[in-house]
Amino acid sequence: MKLGLSSLLFTCERLERAIEAAASLSYQAVEIVYDMPHFMPGRKEPDLRRLRGLLEDASLAVSVHSSFWDLNPASYYPTLQRLSVKRVKRSARVCKELGGQVLVVHPGKCPAPDARWVREGTAKLYREFLREVVPYAKNMGVEPCLENGNSRENPYSLLPELGELVEAEGIGMTLDIPHAFLRYGSRKVREIVRDVRRVGSLIRHVHIHDSMGHRDEHLVPGEGRLRLEPVVECLKEAGFSEIVVAELWDPKNPWDTARRARKSLRNLLG
Repeated sequence: MKLGLSSLLFTCERLERAIEAAASLSYQAVEIVYDMPHFMPGRKEPDLRRLRGLLEDASLAVSVHSSFWDLNPASYYPTLQRLSVKRVKRSARVCKELGGQVLVVHPGKCPAPDARWVREGTAKLYREFLREVVPYAKNMGVEPCLENGNSRENPYSLLPELGELVEAEGIGMTLDIPHAFLRYGSRKVREIVRDVRRVGSLIRHVHIHDSMGHRDEHLVPGEGRLRLEPVVECLKEAGFSEIVVAELWDPKNPWDTARRARKSLRNLLG
């Protein structure tokens, strides 16, 4: 497995600092979040050629997390869905320009998941969104990898149903391990491991972090309460050898957090 570091941790610093931290702390990859604050709508984007040079000089692989702040690719509002399509397509172009091959795509969000017809409509709108962005990304040589959501509000948030969707689309899956814990219940380790085994061949990319089990806190692995080890062992058994991204949130103290995560993940991943 290759260990990557998400630029999400460096929200309050220049984007280049995420690359510097990954290189100096012996990470092997960086995941660039194509979203605010580093890629603000209406403002000049960072110099992608320069960023690619920094990544290549440090021998770092790269993936891109497509835009997700304030967006909903399964929105019932056509204007918001069109904006989501536009931003995710731009994310794919950025991935291509940076030399990446994996584009992480967020799930949609259902406004009323208890209403069956609304939930089914949200799932349909998400499939329509994919019909636009998947061929676009593939034509660029970029693989969209759909990320599992962390609640019932996200269609296709259970791993088997997400697996069926990505298989039908001919693309891969981004397994966010803590999202699975939040969706299934933090004590349902056996069910999560069972479903990871079921979709194992479809997993192309992994996000790892920790939480106290109630919300998406993006803590350093080992500093929360999730039993990450059984899921990691399941991935090892399946022969997963791609990028595992430490997706952390501590913008006031990013370097120390990245350092602690590197030490923790070295022990966890082996």
